[in-house]
Amino acid sequence: MSHFRKSVKDSMTSSSTLSTRPWVWALSLALGGLIAVLLLASPSHRWQPDLVTEAPYGNDFLQEWIGGHLILTGEANKLYDSAVFQTSQHDPARTGFQWSKATYFPPVYPPPHYWMATLLAWIPYRFAAILWLFLLAGAMSIGFWISAKYVVRFQEVRLEPFAKKILERWSWIAIVLFPSSVFCFVMEQKGPFWLLIFAATWGLLRQKRDGWAGVVFGLLSIKPTLFFLLPIVMLRYRRWRFVAGAAFTVAILWGGAFAALPIEVWSGFAEKLRLSGSYAGIQGYHLDWSCNLMSLSYVAQAPNVVALLKWLLVVPLSLYALLLVTGPERLRIDHPSTPWNILIATFLLSPHAYYYDLVVMLMPILWYVAMDTKRGLLYFLSLVAAVVLAPLVLETLGIPLIPIVLAGIMIEKGLSQWVPAAVAREPNAGRIA
Repeated sequence: MSHFRKSVKDSMTSSSTLSTRPWVWALSLALGGLIAVLLLASPSHRWQPDLVTEAPYGNDFLQEWIGGHLILTGEANKLYDSAVFQTSQHDPARTGFQWSKATYFPPVYPPPHYWMATLLAWIPYRFAAILWLFLLAGAMSIGFWISAKYVVRFQEVRLEPFAKKILERWSWIAIVLFPSSVFCFVMEQKGPFWLLIFAATWGLLRQKRDGWAGVVFGLLSIKPTLFFLLPIVMLRYRRWRFVAGAAFTVAILWGGAFAALPIEVWSGFAEKLRLSGSYAGIQGYHLDWSCNLMSLSYVAQAPNVVALLKWLLVVPLSLYALLLVTGPERLRIDHPSTPWNILIATFLLSPHAYYYDLVVMLMPILWYVAMDTKRGLLYFLSLVAAVVLAPLVLETLGIPLIPIVLAGIMIEKGLSQWVPAAVAREPNAGRIA
């Protein structure tokens, strides 16, 4: 622990130290205010047990709570029975409220996800949803604090006054108003927890504590669609301690769930995996929210056109994304382009990714603003515009905007790395040794 404190202290030089404490207080107060507004004004956060509401109280948190509650009440063998899952979330005797039966949340997460949800499922749903909101705010604040603590500082580069002003005065406002952040709190989505895991993982990697970084990152295995790429990258660069640490956490989470849950759970989950390729065709799928490259092929109705789009567009861009994160000879942990490229490629290559999870991009954006202010702001504003304009673009042009913007950023970033003049301007970052 003393080594951890010393390494953090040493990383902060007196000439370029940014005080992170005011950021955390400001961000925490802003998030607390947002939660207060949601509880007081948002219909989906207003307890109305005598009315049949359009959306469920607590929004998407209902899925976690129902899954955990089925396990606690001895109904785990029906966890992936869509009819039971649907009936349970509309049962006022179980949840305490009523909402429209026209929609429901399907059981799409892996068993360890619902197994961990039992930690909150023993609390009555009304109060568990409120607690969940404050846990999201805490995760966002801590994740932001860790990201700010490890803002990249190079010996060759001093923080520009403009960048310092932005980071100290305005970054917390941008964090709160970032559309993905707002959506996470409105829908009670788990993006702030993913931000916390990514930030903690990268902070530990920068301290050369690969094993502990892997242990922390292994927690993300309950969200396989965001977990899959970084272990592959670490295998490519032979970071065995990270891989071992991640494997340890995965074994604990998945092994514990396997021991605790009946075999019917796993056969039901296997069936869900088999049908995952048609997930985009289910009722309620939001193509305008989608971030992955595969969504670019969903715009076509004819099967032969879908196949053509996959081979001419999705496959080449996917190979480019893989090359971007595994092609360089060195993996430069101290440069924001590394987590940026890995996260962009993760979203593009993921079989399913919605824009509320883009909140994890706030970590490398914060680092980019510190090192290359104009580019960092351009990336941030591009993501904001993509999220805001995505519904309009889908309605008018029939195409998902977010993966196009992400792919464009990825191509621009890759080309800037490979152009000799751009590479020459980059600071001399260290490699993982």
